[in-house]
Amino acid sequence: MAEVTKQEREVTVTETRYTLDLSAEEFEFLKGLVGDTPASAADHASSRLWEAMKSPAQAPAAPGPNAYVYKDVVYDLSAEYLDSSSDTWKFTGAFEADGMPLMSWTGASVTDTTYRDRTLSDVLAMYGGHLTKRS
Repeated sequence: MAEVTKQEREVTVTETRYTLDLSAEEFEFLKGLVGDTPASAADHASSRLWEAMKSPAQAPAAPGPNAYVYKDVVYDLSAEYLDSSSDTWKFTGAFEADGMPLMSWTGASVTDTTYRDRTLSDVLAMYGGHLTKRS
């Protein structure tokens, strides 16, 4: 049975996306409607749809057991991350009651509670909503 899901998220601008979940039979029917070529070179929407129908994307792999998904970003709980000041943060292995993982700044002293055991959401809020995985 065909199902359409609408998702919205706020980035810099609000974007709207639709996901169409089709059975194999429904996919082939829609592929037949789209045809072998886009309606016209000026019709960018049909060109993109035609390209997508020719080569459907594979669903992303589910995050592993050592991962946490927050606001559509997958965080590796065994990795270290850099904040906007280039300070290094790592996950502590502990979690809040709601399941949010805790992080600590690697430069924090044992007595410094300001940068120890902070939730991922707190760290993101403090540093502009972005952490970069250290390679």
